[in-house]
Amino acid sequence: MNDSLCKRLARTLAACEQRLLRLLAHWTVTSPWIVLVLCIGLAGLASFATVRDLEFVSGRNDLISSKKRYVQLDDEYAKEFMGIDQVVVVVEPRDVQQGKDFVTGLAEALARETEQVQEVFYRIDTSSSRGKNCSISRPKISGYCAKISASIMTSCVI
Repeated sequence: MNDSLCKRLARTLAACEQRLLRLLAHWTVTSPWIVLVLCIGLAGLASFATVRDLEFVSGRNDLISSKKRYVQLDDEYAKEFMGIDQVVVVVEPRDVQQGKDFVTGLAEALARETEQVQEVFYRIDTSSSRGKNCSISRPKISGYCAKISASIMTSCVI
């Protein structure tokens, strides 16, 4: 009994659908100007709603929940390093060879960290920058070097 009721309902819906489509086709052919005006009005309404509500989100974290741990860690990193995504390490060793060894070891260790580090430049020609040096206090450099040293290398000489 249930099966026959479902079949009758399906036939009735199919018949209603056919009648509705025939009525729509007849109305479209007999009143094209009304259909055209309704379509233009609908397109105008859609354009108005798009202009009013469309918003472009260009931030990389805008579509990710701010409650995710990796987003929070990224925010902490950005606060700590003031949004800088490039790091410059300055080494002023007592022994030049030890400094060169440290820089080479640091560069190789950073180059292996392909998930966090995109590029490593550690051999550059500094002859063009002579006389244009920047000074940073030793305690600040020592602190940064110690942090890097603790996570990447075993020693740091300043």
